[in-house]
Amino acid sequence: MDNLTKYETDLIEHLRKDANEVKDCFTQFSFQVIAVSAVALGLIARFQPTFPLLGLTSICVVLMALSVGRIGTYKYGTANRIHGYELYLERVRRLRDSPGWKKSYREVGWEEAVRAWRTVQPTIFRYYYHWGDNTRNSLKAEHAKLRYPWFEPAKLHALGSVYYAGSYLRTMLSILFMIVALGLTSMAAMVVQLVVGNSLVQAAAVAVAVVVVTVIVIAKIRQLSQRRRLLEGGILCIHSCAIMWQLVVVAHHRALTSLEGYDGYFDRFIRGVYI
Repeated sequence: MDNLTKYETDLIEHLRKDANEVKDCFTQFSFQVIAVSAVALGLIARFQPTFPLLGLTSICVVLMALSVGRIGTYKYGTANRIHGYELYLERVRRLRDSPGWKKSYREVGWEEAVRAWRTVQPTIFRYYYHWGDNTRNSLKAEHAKLRYPWFEPAKLHALGSVYYAGSYLRTMLSILFMIVALGLTSMAAMVVQLVVGNSLVQAAAVAVAVVVVTVIVIAKIRQLSQRRRLLEGGILCIHSCAIMWQLVVVAHHRALTSLEGYDGYFDRFIRGVYI
């Protein structure tokens, strides 16, 4: 069994630091938005009975919480990609040369591999999952009953065993979604206040705005929740990223060995992904 090279060991140390930094960044943003939202919602609750239209400022709180939630899924996606690379190195060091793998493939540099990743990963993702519509981040129907769902580790476990990816991201997103719900509640209360105060025209206009905002928010929460599930146990989890890294490196080397230079590289590269 081969040991990791000094380059790989140093790279892993550097990448672990990067992964910790992106996760710490999300934690910092989350606690900041929780603190700011608590103050903002407290002030709104204090003065909204006197100034009903103050409830409109809750939109800022809602947008801020959803933005940090999106940052969280992005940061954890980056961290999983990094940890997946380390897992990939740990796995392939046990592999012997075969028609599908050569030890020399490990010599690819980090930036070179990342450049290839940015083509392979989105291509494979959009092959399996919906993208750019209301069902974004959900598995396509034709892939829902795969005999071997390699990108869903929970389904690969033996009967009786359990796969648990942790709940930190889920917990933080739940807190952010609770802040969003409080913001929407404030806006709904504003409509009631306007109706009670006989400001029916204003109440109707605000009610329409509240309904539109609520529909958009629910759609965003569904997308973030689905993204979170993919990060915990889907194609974006560490296990799946490790498999994806090996696919990236193999496709990259197949493209290079069949060419003299980079002319026609991407055509051969994508062919290597599907072979």
